[in-house]
Amino acid sequence: MKACKIILILFLMSASPLGIAHGGGHKQVSEDQVVEIAQRALRQLSSADYGLSVGKLSPTWAELDASNIKVVERRRGYFVVKVHNPQENDIAYMLISAAGELYDMNDTGKFVGVNKE
Repeated sequence: MKACKIILILFLMSASPLGIAHGGGHKQVSEDQVVEIAQRALRQLSSADYGLSVGKLSPTWAELDASNIKVVERRRGYFVVKVHNPQENDIAYMLISAAGELYDMNDTGKFVGVNKE
């Protein structure tokens, strides 16, 4: 069952509408590139609802600079990025593939089938 969940998540991730918010090719991106990708994704998510659970973000998220974005987990195949928005006193987490595609965003940093405690 666990394998089925992971396969389903990976399949859904491959159809992510935020595929445009990623690095070039399928090489593994660096942590610096992940921060840049997160910034681009925040700008996109502030302009439209891309179907993620967070919906359309307020414009303050688009204004965040790299000092508010930090890679907090790096594993084979993905990064978890913590984003702090001081204007809204809010924290969000982004799941970004090693190839640089945004898969999900939430306020817990826990992504089903990906990272476990």
